[in-house]
Amino acid sequence: MTCSVVNSTRGRRLSEMSDGDMGEVTMWQNRPDMIGKVVQRYADGIIVFGVYSGNCYPNICSESCNEYRVRILKKGEIIVVDN
Repeated sequence: MTCSVVNSTRGRRLSEMSDGDMGEVTMWQNRPDMIGKVVQRYADGIIVFGVYSGNCYPNICSESCNEYRVRILKKGEIIVVDN
């Protein structure tokens, strides 16, 4: 199963997300397969939707890396789930 969002743009750094924010990955260091995935910030970590349970990044938001970017989702945006 994969989750993706209709429409995308460049995005913001993970550190700009607030706890609980959801976003669409627009850039992920050396992982083009992550582009378009839906993620949620949880404390200093990121949880990826629609993948196996071990695919989370516990402390990634505390890093000041510019190579991880998301477009923060707004209330009412549509998420498409594909099997």
